[in-house]
Amino acid sequence: MLHCLTMMKVLSFIMMIVVLVPCEGGPLSEMTCLSGNWMCADNTSGCIPTDFMCDGDYHCADRSDEDPEMCREHICRPFKLKCANNVQCIYATWRCDGDPDCADDSDEDPEMCKKTCLSGNWMCADNTSGCIPTDFMCDGDYHCADRSDEDPEMCREHICRPFKLKCANNVQCIYATWRCDGDPDCADDSDEDPEMCSQERK
Repeated sequence: MLHCLTMMKVLSFIMMIVVLVPCEGGPLSEMTCLSGNWMCADNTSGCIPTDFMCDGDYHCADRSDEDPEMCREHICRPFKLKCANNVQCIYATWRCDGDPDCADDSDEDPEMCKKTCLSGNWMCADNTSGCIPTDFMCDGDYHCADRSDEDPEMCREHICRPFKLKCANNVQCIYATWRCDGDPDCADDSDEDPEMCSQERK
């Protein structure tokens, strides 16, 4: 007999996978991967999630999941994008975040990042510090390396998000719930103005 047949129940006993395990002297095992998984090329390293294919890290013992020839033909998942080397897939949210994830650094290319911030984010003025959430703009703390997110001239023109309000200095945005909470959050302490807060408490 060439193979010993082993039955393994998976996915709450709904799906059955047949795994052919070789007896001594038999041929290599033949395996089947579940949907959303990929079989390592040597057929013995097992299955990996397709998300792990061509991500720049080895998950198969034979390293076949990062084979350049295969990865050039591999289509990234919808929530991922291909690096300029046409080999590696990274999460789309990692592009222009200030941290290189592509082996060729193409996800942080300054020219591309000038125009590439995801919705709800803002590009630091130097075009190299990456993107920050718009909530962080003009909040009194520096999040961009060039400090452009707290530039007074820009912040005077900046419109606070609906759940925030402008301090009296017309530069800083704070959360509306922080007004009159007994803890000054505006640099000019205008959110704790006694006259305003006494009116709000009435």
